Amino acid sequence: MNALSQTITLSGSLFRRVLRTPEATLPNLAISVFFLFVYDGLLGGSDDVQRLTGGDYLAFVLPLPILTAAVGGSLAGQLLVEDIQSGYYTRLLTSSVKRSAIVGAPVAVASLAVLFQVAVIIAIGLVRGVDPATGIAGLGVVLAISLLWGIGFASYTVALSLITRNAAAVQSASFVFFPFLFMAPAFLPREELRGWLETVATYNPVTYIIEGMRSLLIGGWDTTDVTAAIAAAAALAAITTTWAIRTAIAATSRT
Repeated sequence: MNALSQTITLSGSLFRRVLRTPEATLPNLAISVFFLFVYDGLLGGSDDVQRLTGGDYLAFVLPLPILTAAVGGSLAGQLLVEDIQSGYYTRLLTSSVKRSAIVGAPVAVASLAVLFQVAVIIAIGLVRGVDPATGIAGLGVVLAISLLWGIGFASYTVALSLITRNAAAVQSASFVFFPFLFMAPAFLPREELRGWLETVATYNPVTYIIEGMRSLLIGGWDTTDVTAAIAAAAALAAITTTWAIRTAIAATSRT
């Protein structure tokens, strides 16, 4: 079997494991849904906030719970570290399974989980009245950006699982991305930020992902914003995937 066939086979096994243990994914989805309702409930009824954000605060704030849902990509690291601790990972290394399939399968399954969770958040937004300015095509781009973000996060946790081989360490390290989410113009437009937060937001890649999604949901097809969002998410995915591959090579050579 080639690497792609092996990845598909291993992904199927991991996917069935996830279905048997929904508690691995449902908490992250529940938190994202909770955030969606809380953010809209806290600020959505304010006339001043609606004036600053263009009137539809739910559509304005929707990118934040979408990205929170995409953090579900951490499932990849959790699956891999479970295999490491159970000894299954070592057995795979001694078999004919390619190294790229061993680390690629958890990322593939985590990516499916990200798509599902983001789709649920978007569906809730639509039910609650969000009317995307770019229609179904724009929502497809939002999904694609979310998938890139999720792949980046999944690869990040895969690298950490190979380095630490500890579930608690991988889970704790997942929280490193939350400061980036909240130091971005998540609740108000960037021009309304002040002081150090305004400076940080300018250099925060999450800012451009949020603004790109927001453009698709509210403003329309703004090529500059959408391109910046795709570039930022793709850069994260490329950097962390490269790190995961190099870590996998180093880890397997020592085993």
